[in-house]
Amino acid sequence: MTKLLEQALRQVEQLSESDQDAAAAAMIDYLSHRDDYRLSDAQLAEVRRRRADPNRKLVSHAEAKERLRNPLAASGADSGASRAMRRTFEGRVRRGL
Repeated sequence: MTKLLEQALRQVEQLSESDQDAAAAAMIDYLSHRDDYRLSDAQLAEVRRRRADPNRKLVSHAEAKERLRNPLAASGADSGASRAMRRTFEGRVRRGL
């Protein structure tokens, strides 16, 4: 077990029983869906390509959330990359990353 996980579990131990159950449910949910949040090799290559572009357009956090909430409106078309990135972003938001 990593030191970070040990630290997290020590903090969870200090919570009420209902909050401990909520933390456990969140961890179980994350573990059961973690493969859903992975990008394919093609998606990862696209992210790297875009990050390497010195003229890339950056958006605010609020605009990014809106684009992920409604990818059809943001891009004009739905794509597997949009859905995967939305799941990844939403998963990180839920985990507080």
